[in-house]
Amino acid sequence: MKKINNSRFIIIVIVCTGILVHFDALSQKLPNKQDISMRAPADIKIDGKSAEWKDNFQAYNSATQLFYTIANDDDNFYLTIKVVDLDVVRKIFFSGITLAMQKTGTKEKISVTYPLIEPNHPIGFVGIYNRKGEPIDTSSKTKDSIMKRNNATLDRNCKYLRVTGINGFDTISVYNELGIKAAGRFNQAKAYILELAFPLKYADFITNKDAVFRYNIVINGFPAGSPGPNHPMPNSSPEMLEMIDKMNASYIAKNAPTDFWGEYTLAKKP
Repeated sequence: MKKINNSRFIIIVIVCTGILVHFDALSQKLPNKQDISMRAPADIKIDGKSAEWKDNFQAYNSATQLFYTIANDDDNFYLTIKVVDLDVVRKIFFSGITLAMQKTGTKEKISVTYPLIEPNHPIGFVGIYNRKGEPIDTSSKTKDSIMKRNNATLDRNCKYLRVTGINGFDTISVYNELGIKAAGRFNQAKAYILELAFPLKYADFITNKDAVFRYNIVINGFPAGSPGPNHPMPNSSPEMLEMIDKMNASYIAKNAPTDFWGEYTLAKKP
């Protein structure tokens, strides 16, 4: 299985000079954590789209700024996430999102992390922009074109996921034959949709249909121990060095990992 150097990371620059994406007002009405069990739709596909959910989510977690739904069928445990804040999207592309599943009362845990950006393949996303003196083009045709270009970049660079807690598993292709699936795409509204499917057969501690297990969703953020993005010029003054240190500290703090825990019981067939 292919390994990716964890010490290397890709800074993802998102430039959006056009329409700003605001949080959906629905976030104020949703619970902070999903507290119900759900059967996944029969037509569910792991394709980075939320059509099967009709873009309706079960919770909005304020700590991570994620809309999300978790569900299951007889074979898989599913996570679908929507991110509408582009700063959070950028943060995700540092080190991915991790879904961990843990047996209640123990340290036994399995996790899946996606996306893993290939080294030396930076991704830059641009919003709707205009040439100087020209009005911003917000037409559906333009937005569709930009999203297609962005998603083509994702297809080229987000080809790996990481699995921990299962012997023999590590960094694997999203095209694996193990049944572990992941996909992420932008929709026309510039929201990022991420989907994961994890086969229940790999998690003995949650195959008991009545067992309650814990789940943890983490935005891994800026890699720990990495320097900030701002570098001093040769012969920088002490004042300049102090300013750069403060900028880097602020940047690292803003992009620090965020996460939350919840509990779930597999939904049974109706």
